[in-house]
Formats: sequence, C-alpha cells, structure tokens
Amino acid sequence: MVAGFQAWNGMIPSIKSAVIMAANTGAGLGELPEQILGLLLKEQPNIPKINGPETVAAVQQLFDELQQDKIDRSRLAVAFNWFLTPRKLTAAAERLKPLGTPTKVEVLKVSERGGMEVNVTRLTFKSGRLRALMYRRPDGIIEQFFVDEE
Repeated sequence: MVAGFQAWNGMIPSIKSAVIMAANTGAGLGELPEQILGLLLKEQPNIPKINGPETVAAVQQLFDELQQDKIDRSRLAVAFNWFLTPRKLTAAAERLKPLGTPTKVEVLKVSERGGMEVNVTRLTFKSGRLRALMYRRPDGIIEQFFVDEE
C-alpha cells in the first residue's frame, strides 16, 4: 500500500472468477473485499491445519523474539530468514522493545492464501496497538510476518 491508494485482487477458482478492487483513499478497502467474496463463494475457504502453536501463541512468541533481538530461525522460511538480517532484527528490537509486553493479543481474521494460513492479529499495549499479519505453512513454518501501527 502506498499513501492514498490500495489495490486488492482475489481469485475464485470454484466459480472461475476473480475480484479486483482499487481504492483511491488512504483509508483503504477495509472489510469490503471479504464481504464481496462472501457473497460470491459457494464454499468457505479451506484454511489449512497448522502443525504448531495456535495463532495467538505463535504471534506472541515471534513478537517477543523480535523485541529481544533473538529469533528462533528454525521456525522461519528460507526467504524470511534471508530477509531478516541481523541488522534488521536489531532495528526491529529497538523499535518494538519500548512497547513492553502486550496486555491483549486477539486474532481478528484468519484466511487462506496459497495453501497457507493467513491471520491478522491485534496486539494491544498500554501505549497503543499494533496489527500483525502472519503467513504460516501447514508445517508451522512462518513465511512472512508484518507489523504495523493500528
């Protein structure tokens, strides 16, 4: 996403269709894509079972490791390990550690993409909230993890 614009696309193989949406606003599309997909889908998406901790526990563990500048790289995919250099990990710890321990962690949405579990989780702190987006393979390996201010 760039300032003032957001695009989204979704493929629906079961009905041989696609949905493409664009918003010319910084507020983005919100829940609109999921609402429209809900109207089009004959079946709910098949969210894979993950061999690993529940979503909240996985997010909390990875977030804590990022704050501490110590990561269990065996739980990360090759590309994520390559991307998360020691320098980036240290920079993340410097930004995230002052937030302290989350007072609440809640899963907002779980979906499927490319055979992976995709979840959006809210982390609440005394000083604010963050949103985490995590992609996990069925074997529990984390492919991607994004953290943004809410």
